[in-house]
Amino acid sequence: MSPRGTESWPSVGTEPRVLVVGGVDVDQRLELMLELRDRYDLAAAGSGDLKARFEANGFPYFRYPLSRGLSPAADARSFLILRRMFRRLKPDLVHTFSTKPSVWGRLAASSVGVPVVIGTIPGLGSLFSSQRRGIKALRYLYVAGIERAARRSDLTILQNQTDADELVAAGVLSADRTTVIAGSGIRTDLLSVDQLPTDLRQRTRRGLGISASSVVVTMVSRLIKPKGVLEYAAAADRLSGTDAVFLLVGPNDTDSLDRLGSRDLKLV
Repeated sequence: MSPRGTESWPSVGTEPRVLVVGGVDVDQRLELMLELRDRYDLAAAGSGDLKARFEANGFPYFRYPLSRGLSPAADARSFLILRRMFRRLKPDLVHTFSTKPSVWGRLAASSVGVPVVIGTIPGLGSLFSSQRRGIKALRYLYVAGIERAARRSDLTILQNQTDADELVAAGVLSADRTTVIAGSGIRTDLLSVDQLPTDLRQRTRRGLGISASSVVVTMVSRLIKPKGVLEYAAAADRLSGTDAVFLLVGPNDTDSLDRLGSRDLKLV
């Protein structure tokens, strides 16, 4: 899969052209793009089938292939396709999100002379958390990629201080071109129970067989080890027999390097 040459990013004015580059969930940046649309000419590139959603909001969208696994060959292909894309679209600024796009996307952007290159790494993910032997060996390759991409970029943004401190101390990032923006900007007010009508809450409890007096503890997450689902299950087990009900909501991510094994799934 590669961006079709007929796809274009028509110029709409004199505003700086900003290309937001991510993976399958780059649409999580859509709200940010809507906030900035009066100041920048924005477009997005990602690996998901998101063209209709972005175009419905007035933004061009360009799809490119991106492997979720550790595959140097697939990543090299992503790099070459992104390089061709950036050369054709000529953005003034490329801002990448997530680990892989922030390596290959930034290297591709800098290689074709994009004036400003920025990368946001929300978390270090399975690449750094997994203790599997094969992944440890490949980790050195990707750490080198992060270091090189950061060295050829204007700024690297992380979302927690621990990651920033670890990577700066290891010499992967330079302190003067690294900053931390805490969190992903989740609007917790939208998750308040007060947002739901009382009758809907009551029907939902009845449908799940939960009494009106029970304390409900809910975790929404992909079912992978770094998210803490095993610790959550252990807490639920320790509180069994109390008036607390634990709900774990989310897909079993079988493609992740840190996916749950059959023994783990029995615990959750």
